[in-house]
Amino acid sequence: MRLAVAVRFAVPMFSTQIGRKVNLDSLRMNTESLSKSFLKGLRLWIVVSLAFVVGCLALGPVACNLISTLLHQSMCGNDLVKQKISPNGQRKAVVFLRNCGATSAYETNVSILGNNEALSDNDEGNTFSILDGAWFIDAKWEDDSTLHIVDELSKYRIYLQENNYQGVKVKYEVRGSK
Repeated sequence: MRLAVAVRFAVPMFSTQIGRKVNLDSLRMNTESLSKSFLKGLRLWIVVSLAFVVGCLALGPVACNLISTLLHQSMCGNDLVKQKISPNGQRKAVVFLRNCGATSAYETNVSILGNNEALSDNDEGNTFSILDGAWFIDAKWEDDSTLHIVDELSKYRIYLQENNYQGVKVKYEVRGSK
């Protein structure tokens, strides 16, 4: 109701400045329909949240973890930093930043993919991951089956550090702090 009153007083001043008339009844109906759609969306969110909680209680922790993981992944996005193609052209090393929203920090990741594979927003690093920040890691191929990941690795909070991924040996070279 307050919004309709505010619109009623603000619109005549606005309409005289631009020199055209505005139908106040249509504006009131638009604000009412916005309020109804907001309440409808809020009700839907509450129902989905309650269904999630009840489902977790009924199905157990394994199902709850699976549902939570699926919801978490859909909120994430990946930004490609660089990619390096292996010498034989069959694989690529992809360095990317993963962002899962305002409540989590960026993660820096390295994945080894087939040369024709694309990085999707649901992909996490399969070879190397650093938590808490956007760090610029260098990845370079020594040969078709050896990848070097190079940087000041000792200063990071490492979450995943594979030494071998699908037949590719992964070596880590720690540069000294500057």
